[in-house]
Amino acid sequence: MPLANPIGSDGEMTVSSNLADGTIQLDISGLLKPLTAEEIKSGVRINPDIYRIQNYYEYSSPDIVSNLIPVNIPNDLPFPNDFSINSEMERELFSIEPNTSVSPFGSDWEAIVHLVRVPFFFVPTGNETDFNTSKSPYYLKTDYRFDLVMNLVKNNETLLYPVFQNYTIASAVNRGEKYWINLQDPAYGLDFYGPAIIKINFPDGSTEINRGVLEPYSGISSSQNLSTFIKHVQSSYPNDFITSTNSMGKFSYTGKNYYWVPQEYFYQMGGVFLTQNLTEGSVVKTLPLISLSRSTNNTPSISIVNLHVNSQSPDFPSTVAGSTPVQIVSKITKIKKGIISDIPGNQYFIAPGPENAQSLQITIGSLGSAEALQMWENTFNSIIYEANISSGYNPDWGPKPYKSGDNVIFRIDGPSSTFPDVTVDYTEANVSVVLQPVGWQGS
Repeated sequence: MPLANPIGSDGEMTVSSNLADGTIQLDISGLLKPLTAEEIKSGVRINPDIYRIQNYYEYSSPDIVSNLIPVNIPNDLPFPNDFSINSEMERELFSIEPNTSVSPFGSDWEAIVHLVRVPFFFVPTGNETDFNTSKSPYYLKTDYRFDLVMNLVKNNETLLYPVFQNYTIASAVNRGEKYWINLQDPAYGLDFYGPAIIKINFPDGSTEINRGVLEPYSGISSSQNLSTFIKHVQSSYPNDFITSTNSMGKFSYTGKNYYWVPQEYFYQMGGVFLTQNLTEGSVVKTLPLISLSRSTNNTPSISIVNLHVNSQSPDFPSTVAGSTPVQIVSKITKIKKGIISDIPGNQYFIAPGPENAQSLQITIGSLGSAEALQMWENTFNSIIYEANISSGYNPDWGPKPYKSGDNVIFRIDGPSSTFPDVTVDYTEANVSVVLQPVGWQGS
């Protein structure tokens, strides 16, 4: 954290998990199923239906689950340094995108795979001494190679959003070789499950289009039957409504500056926030663990990691102050996936997505100041704006975030009011943070 700490200043670190430091309340209307007594006793931490769907997916379409798409380097590719026959510097091989005949609301993204002839420089044998002495480029030699690269573009209704350009998958490829691309690598951010469209491009300019085919060369069929199985799993979940609330907790540093404006940086719900001089405003520096997106069915999707920061004692904050170094020890003490508890303490499984809820409302409360209320309202607006730019998320899927008393409320409603069309991916995590002055010997 970029903390301002001029000479003559000290600071204070605090870990607190009481309700006065902020609460989060979730109101979910959707597919919810109570845990049985045996499931509660066993201490289940993840909805087992998530595994059921994953196992079915792996059985029915193993090449899709492994997410590996083979790319064959054409046999007519010229040798890299041979420009006499073919001087092309770039050749597009194929592109892949979601199948709009199955999802008629337009493509969310397009991945374009192509070859690029790339120059590289090296010191030939006999020139090592001269080059090391003078560092002159005249002692270098130029060669060429072909690199296999990919461009990824995300689309929404109004613009193209380039994620990356010319990402190198393999360097110095040769004709006839085969390489593999994992389109579901988390780095790409596609969350990709078939069906898809493959457009294979040939040197003569012709294009072959395969609809509903994920793998361009071996002809693996798409996994449309997976959606039927998911609906079968979801059918065991009744429509219900629950309210869940808990303390968010807070880990903060407050600079006790004598010659600078006092500032407080704090970590809450996975986000980093800055408050200046108590009453001069608060801003978000890193967004919390709440993300939005638009599905290929043109419906809203939300992912939440409900992260609780816990101190050593739930009733009293842990504080270390002064100008000496502090050791911070953090530990994840609990993670739950697809399980949520209501206010009385009953636990529920949330049905696996997609489209497992009708609405979701997030209420951030007990913030204690008008500045903190405005900060969280701005935070939700930033999350919506980022989702709209990156995925085409529709800001009209629910009212604009607003303040109500000592609360900030953000709500998502799907396009339909009669059946679930909101996708909720919910994880709950507890993090214990312990502060200890360096040199202190604990018992």
